[in-house]
Amino acid sequence: MGSRDRRRSEILDFLRAREADRARQTVHVFAHEVTTTQAGRPHGKSVHHQFRRTGGKQRITRRTSRPLHPTD
Repeated sequence: MGSRDRRRSEILDFLRAREADRARQTVHVFAHEVTTTQAGRPHGKSVHHQFRRTGGKQRITRRTSRPLHPTD
């Protein structure tokens, strides 16, 4: 079982740690759109997160990577 992070800083720390692991293969699904791995290339130069407090918890409402991942 995984852990549950509820605060904005915990969510960002979790994502930074995962993205720092270059050997990890990850697919994120957001709003029914699957981003794909770019074989041997960086996933992006910057990532922007937007958060919204819902029910007393911080939730990621939007995550934008630049440059965008190819969708083909």
